[in-house]
Amino acid sequence: MENRVPSFLLEKSSPGPLMRDSGKMKVPFIEKGIHHISRLIRTGYVQWELSSQKGFFQEMDARIKVLFLFFFVIIVSLKRELISEIYIGGFVFALALLSRLSIVTLYKRVLFLGIIFGFLITLPSAFNVITKGEIVLPIAKLSRPYQLWIYHVPAEIGITREGIYGVGLLTMRVITPCRYHIWSFTPLLLPRSSGP
Repeated sequence: MENRVPSFLLEKSSPGPLMRDSGKMKVPFIEKGIHHISRLIRTGYVQWELSSQKGFFQEMDARIKVLFLFFFVIIVSLKRELISEIYIGGFVFALALLSRLSIVTLYKRVLFLGIIFGFLITLPSAFNVITKGEIVLPIAKLSRPYQLWIYHVPAEIGITREGIYGVGLLTMRVITPCRYHIWSFTPLLLPRSSGP
């Protein structure tokens, strides 16, 4: 008797969801999609839980929340001084405490990105090679100044007061959660309802 089963049905399936592709493990498309959908559902559930807690922002009327958000975004966008950025950061921290948000969860993601993109990437701009100004912390002394194409390297290289100010300002702008991480406060802006 002849075997009439198609060959693709006779092949053994892979033991797990991972496939090998040129020496690397590759997750199938369907599994990636399921993972993203589950993460979306989990985020929605967490936001629903946050909006139904008792706290300062959760108890506020939705119209007042929208007006607050509108004016807060305008104020944050207009401020360009380091001290005002520090005050805004303190204000956001106080709002998070009053709203009973998890400070660790909120600032865990914010501080990591703030240190990477706000501090480490802008740190070279604190040197007098890039930002001219009064040297606060001398780093190196060269025998003479150098001119490299369009760049001027001074004889004394160090960190300037103006450079520190610029790095601090940008770091505070990245770390302040309402500026670049407004989604951290979206559950608080949602109106409370009992749901279905």
